[in-house]
Amino acid sequence: MQNHPAPMITYLTFGRDLDSSVTTPEWRAQNKWSATWQGDLFFHVPGEGVAGIPHPDAVMNYITWDGRLWQANWDLGANQFSHMRAGSSHNDRVLNYLDWDGNKWSAIRDGDGFFHFFIADAEKAPGFLEQVAKFVGKNEDLIKWIIAAAD
Repeated sequence: MQNHPAPMITYLTFGRDLDSSVTTPEWRAQNKWSATWQGDLFFHVPGEGVAGIPHPDAVMNYITWDGRLWQANWDLGANQFSHMRAGSSHNDRVLNYLDWDGNKWSAIRDGDGFFHFFIADAEKAPGFLEQVAKFVGKNEDLIKWIIAAAD
């Protein structure tokens, strides 16, 4: 899998944190969504066979690498995501998520799309920061935000 720009993000969502009983391929097939940008809103589309209707929303409910459910919205003024979950929140430019196959990815907003970074082993991913630095070039502020989010 390669790092790449894309107009959409394909992610898993659920009404609660995950546990081992709900991470089967059958479960994933029923909880896959994609989203594109409509200004500072997400436009969500259910995966094939998933109950739901396409709709715009300020919030994206997504499963992060450790199986916890988070919500994110885009703060257009600050040019970053605001991440929230029960009693916890943080702001940064990176969204860490599980794709439809349960793989770990990170994404940053890239204009009207996303730039996705594949994380083969997120806990031991020294190449991630180098890849991010190459993508963002010499924008030191953006590099600092991404490094802080990865820690």
